[in-house]
Amino acid sequence: MDNFKSYGIISKIYSRIKLILDKIAESWTYFIQYKLSRDKAKRMRRKQLSASRKTIIDKSQKRKIKEYCRENFGSASYWPWLVFYTELRGEFKEGWIPFDYYRFKLLPKLNPEIYMRFSEAKPVDHILFNESVVEPLYFTADGLLYDKNKIFKTKYEVKEAMHKLNEEIVVKPGDGHSGKGIAFKNSKRMNQKYLADNTNFVIQKRAIQHSELSKIHPDSVNTFRVLTFIYDHGIIKVKYAVLRFGLNGARIDNASGGGYWVFVHENGEVEPNAYDFYGTNRGKKHPDSGVIYSDITLPFIGKVRALCKNSHSKFPFTRVIGWDVFVDKNGKPALLEWNANNPSMVAVRALYGPFFSEMI
Repeated sequence: MDNFKSYGIISKIYSRIKLILDKIAESWTYFIQYKLSRDKAKRMRRKQLSASRKTIIDKSQKRKIKEYCRENFGSASYWPWLVFYTELRGEFKEGWIPFDYYRFKLLPKLNPEIYMRFSEAKPVDHILFNESVVEPLYFTADGLLYDKNKIFKTKYEVKEAMHKLNEEIVVKPGDGHSGKGIAFKNSKRMNQKYLADNTNFVIQKRAIQHSELSKIHPDSVNTFRVLTFIYDHGIIKVKYAVLRFGLNGARIDNASGGGYWVFVHENGEVEPNAYDFYGTNRGKKHPDSGVIYSDITLPFIGKVRALCKNSHSKFPFTRVIGWDVFVDKNGKPALLEWNANNPSMVAVRALYGPFFSEMI
């Protein structure tokens, strides 16, 4: 009996120690997350100041921002992102939510991790959204190859089919995002060794984009990033849409990879200035093609927005989703990727927000 009592006491002590250690580990993780995020905000601000050579933040303005953070978010320590937003915008806007508060406090509640992770598994996109996505030729599941109809294929069968196709294809990592890891290659290069070494991917044909998008920068697939949100009453709305495009012959349009973006209004009107990932103004025309951004016409923008809202209705388990949308030569939009992990573009929030003031 004494041994059982001793075991029970030891077990309770162990449980309490584990609980304390878990809390310490959780607190440390949050500390690191916030520190890294705020350090990034400060770096982005320094980069902006280096480009603009002026600041609008004085002691009084910074004090007001800290007070705003304290009143609305419980701590003045959220100030770095709002200071960066203010520098970029040229003024402070009521309703802004600091990116670190949004990312670590708000988003996990809106997009529970168990559902958010679905957006990181690219091979299931065509199963979730059916005809709304760019159709895959093949995809992998646990290292096994399947065609678009989910019929198992051997590596030899895929190699032979790719050899006969003899076209440029797009190979996307199964867990990639923001254009990272995407490869463009002739289908003949999909030999058995490549298939064996790359066991987590999606293969698609390279589609031809709409001429209005191609003329901006023909070497890249120029896509829309559309952010949708499910309100408390269940209505799905588009928070914003931007058009992204590449530079200098790059194949990827992603802003974080060096491309630019322009803000697109609901009626398809394009804002005159383009920006880079950091929100630096990059002028009114494309440096390579000379296309003037405000002259771009987007007659299909209504279809793009409708596609994203309809797709979100098929996956209502996360309330915020960023959609990457391709438009083909006939003006038909299709989903390339979706992101429920961290879908919001910081510079867009600063320059054209606030977008989530109702969440304060």
